[in-house]
Amino acid sequence: MTTMDLMVEAPPAREPGLTRQQYWRSERIWFEGDAYWDGVLADIAAARSSVDFETYIFTDDALGQRVSTALMAAADRGVYVRLLVDGVGAGAWVKRRAGELQSRQLAVRVFHPLPWLLGARAYGGASRLARMFRMLLRVNRRNHRKVCIIDQRLAWVGSFNVSVDHLVSVRCDDCWRDTGARVEGSAVHELVDAFAHTWRRSWRLTRTTMRPPLMWKGHGRRAVSGLVRLNHKLAGRRGMYDELIHRIGHARRRVWITAAYFVPNKRLVAALSQAARNGVDVRLLMPAKSDVLFMPWVSSAFYQALLAPGVRIYEFQPRILHAKTLLIDDWLTVGSTNLNYRSLLHDLEAEVVLLHPRTHRLMERAFLADLECSREVTLDDWRRRPWLQKWFGRIALRARYWL
Repeated sequence: MTTMDLMVEAPPAREPGLTRQQYWRSERIWFEGDAYWDGVLADIAAARSSVDFETYIFTDDALGQRVSTALMAAADRGVYVRLLVDGVGAGAWVKRRAGELQSRQLAVRVFHPLPWLLGARAYGGASRLARMFRMLLRVNRRNHRKVCIIDQRLAWVGSFNVSVDHLVSVRCDDCWRDTGARVEGSAVHELVDAFAHTWRRSWRLTRTTMRPPLMWKGHGRRAVSGLVRLNHKLAGRRGMYDELIHRIGHARRRVWITAAYFVPNKRLVAALSQAARNGVDVRLLMPAKSDVLFMPWVSSAFYQALLAPGVRIYEFQPRILHAKTLLIDDWLTVGSTNLNYRSLLHDLEAEVVLLHPRTHRLMERAFLADLECSREVTLDDWRRRPWLQKWFGRIALRARYWL
């Protein structure tokens, strides 16, 4: 499928109960990585005052080198650049390349570094026992967000990691299928605040060691627009999930979900099942093959419970499906949040709500195009699947707290 994108320069004339601050001044959506990353790098090149960049995976490949070069060039011309990476997803990159960026007046921090990836340097010479204890406290909490904020006025949010796996120009037919968005407006400050919150809680990289976080309360909470969905605080984590369940329960026309990693809890299964019984068009698009080898088997453990009440399930065939989108009636979200226990309980996530009808039409077209490349699963198909696959999926569910 070719890249589809849209720029909307003014809020749509709809939903009169919302204020202007509850719309993006502009919004844009992408479904392929090449154009998405070209846009990110162009905005970094045009940045005037600041770039805040955070990602889960940062690889030392052709794309990683392009991003590193762009960030260093911005810092060299006086832009305040902060790079925040995860200690697991980008651990190997930190070992090899982060020092080069740090030496160019570019601030780098690492969220929950692990000792076996970063060595003794990670904990500043602390004892082996102390390092192991700290690791155990934090090993299951990761920064899974993929966000780039330019001049605190526009942001890129989605599920694209810094990896050539997302580039059709490199991986051709094997590139990952993802979705991302560019938004501009006052609500970007919510992403700025979330970045600052995590930045203060991340390890400070120096040339010789990695220093522990300096904890402080920071600024007061700003007004919430409803356009940004974050889970870095417990209240936000619960609120995001409660809102999702509420919207599914009150859907009238459709619930179209693209889920790269689908390990739902009982509340979500019940909500989707009830929506299907109510006559809502409920469709789940999931990968037939995943970068996590066993994930499709785990997800399929829920098929029978969902297919019986009428939920339609599709498995994407051509390549790895990594996108995370929700289209519930006229409410669309794009971001990094998975429908699994990791996003619900552990990982930091970010997603944005896109409101314009033309954006929704592009999402509809992309979703339906993906369905054409997918295989619909029926109850008979599920019953005919090998018993070993079903058995493994159910056994793996016992570890769902980590999935």
